[in-house]
Amino acid sequence: MNKKTILLIILSILATFAGFFWYFSSYIKKKTSSSSTPQTGNIAITNPVVDDDEFLNKVSQLDSELDSIEDRLEDLEYLPIVINSFTNSINIVEKGSIINSIVFNYSLNKTPSSLSIDNGIGAVTSNSFTKNGLNISVNTIFTLSASDEKNTVTKTSTIRFDNRMYYGSSPNTSFTNADILALQNSVLVNSKNRTVTINGNGEYPIIAYEASLGDATFIMNGLVNNGFVKTQQNITNASGYTALFNVYRMINIQNSSNIQIAIT
Repeated sequence: MNKKTILLIILSILATFAGFFWYFSSYIKKKTSSSSTPQTGNIAITNPVVDDDEFLNKVSQLDSELDSIEDRLEDLEYLPIVINSFTNSINIVEKGSIINSIVFNYSLNKTPSSLSIDNGIGAVTSNSFTKNGLNISVNTIFTLSASDEKNTVTKTSTIRFDNRMYYGSSPNTSFTNADILALQNSVLVNSKNRTVTINGNGEYPIIAYEASLGDATFIMNGLVNNGFVKTQQNITNASGYTALFNVYRMINIQNSSNIQIAIT
C-alpha cells in the first residue's frame, strides 16, 4: 500500500474521531443545560431538546466507521500469499517410461491456511516430499494451490514425455532399429529445431527424430543444405515406445570434425 493511501486512512481516522467528539461535546452541553429551566423575570428560557435516540444512532454510526477503518488497517498489514517455486524431480522423461515416484519441492512467502496438489496428491504439509505409487506414463501437469485468509494462488509443475533425436555418423546407407539407437548422440526433444554437432569420421552424418515433429530444413555455414536424403521407419526406443521416425542421411561421406548443422 502506498504512502498516499496510508495518509488517507490516517486522515479518515482523525476526521471520524473529531466529528464524534464535536457531537459528543454538543450532546453533553445540551444534556447538562436541559437539567434545569432558569427563569428571567416572567420569561422562561427553553433549552434545546436532547434526542437520546439520535445520540445512540451516532454512537452506532461511529462503531460502523471504526469497523471500516479496522478493515482498512488489516488490508494495510495484509501480506498476499505467493508461491515462490514449485518443482518436481522428473520434468522430462523418455516416452515409454513409467513414473512411479516423484519428489516435489515448493517454497512460499508465508504459512498457508491450506495447501494441496491435484492429480491424486492431496493435502501437503512438507515443503519437500516424495510421492510413490503414481504410475504416470503421459504428460501430466500438477497444480499446487495455496490459500491464506483472503486469497488462493496456484502454480504448476509439469512432467513431459519426449522421444529422442538421434544423431551421429554411420557407414551404412540403410539402418536397423539398433543402428539408430547406437548413433553417437541423442537428446530428448519436443521440437526438431536445434543445432547439432557431428563428427564425420569418414562416414555419413545421420539425424533421426520422431516424424510427428515435421520435415527438416538443414543449414550449414549459414546456407540451406539440400544434400540429405530422407527415409521413414518405425523406431522402438530403449523404453519400449515405438513411433514413426524421419531418418536423414547426408548424401556424401564427411571427413571433417565438429560439423555444425542447424535443423529447422
